[in-house]
Amino acid sequence: MVPASWLTALLFILFVAPGLLFDLLSERRRVGANESTFREISRVVLASVAFSGTSLATLAAFRQTLAPRWLTDPAALLRDGPRYAAANYQVLAWTLALGVALSLF
Repeated sequence: MVPASWLTALLFILFVAPGLLFDLLSERRRVGANESTFREISRVVLASVAFSGTSLATLAAFRQTLAPRWLTDPAALLRDGPRYAAANYQVLAWTLALGVALSLF
């Protein structure tokens, strides 16, 4: 898969990279066994969804309780779209970087 746009690259980083990192790190502890491509891809996708979901839930809880102005407002982003992104690109970039870092951690 070759990312053709910034959106596919972003989605790859958010939803595939955490699972690939998990699979690569867990290979060091596992004994090499024959397994199908389907099982390997399923493990990567499931781990990616779990790690990205946990990261998003952590950011949402952090935004609700401690720092609403430090993180992106999802309702405003969905409502205003490009205008909100243009006006708050630094907060959006910070939230994205923090989310990726949490999901990879």
